[in-house]
Amino acid sequence: MTVNQIASLLTLLAVAALGSFMGSTIFHALKSGELPQRDGTVERARQPFAFWTEVAYHTVLLLMLLAIGVYALWRLVLPNA
Repeated sequence: MTVNQIASLLTLLAVAALGSFMGSTIFHALKSGELPQRDGTVERARQPFAFWTEVAYHTVLLLMLLAIGVYALWRLVLPNA
């Protein structure tokens, strides 16, 4: 196993861990209407613009993280491409 394959495996592990955390956070926010923040929560009923902006921001971050995971998987499967 080469260093690049090990790096790709570690990247996939990190993407899986962070992606599951971010996905569950987004799912919980959509289900409950509350998005946890560092200094409290953003509630959909009281702050709809801030809530949907934060949900969209977290969703974009999750999609970018998944793109990194796809790239790492591609590098693992096709190392010479």
